[in-house]
Amino acid sequence: MGDVLREKRKTIIIDSKYGRRRLTQADVARKTGISTSYVSEIEMGKKEISSEHLWALISAYNLTLSDLYSEMTEELRRKENAGRHSETTRVLAM
Repeated sequence: MGDVLREKRKTIIIDSKYGRRRLTQADVARKTGISTSYVSEIEMGKKEISSEHLWALISAYNLTLSDLYSEMTEELRRKENAGRHSETTRVLAM
């Protein structure tokens, strides 16, 4: 889940006094009340996420829970397909 949240955050562009830029973990922390280090650990998959924090993050990213699960499903499919491809390549190389 963390990698999907990280990729979603990186696609969000905000306006700042310095121009347009990507949403940072610090921005998310300010918006949600979750510490920057905890946001980072969630994105790296080092921490489990509580339902309260999950709701705060998906709200900050203007997502629905359904959107998040759909994106997670697509990410899992990509990883499974990549795994099958690398396994096939390894077998063929033998």
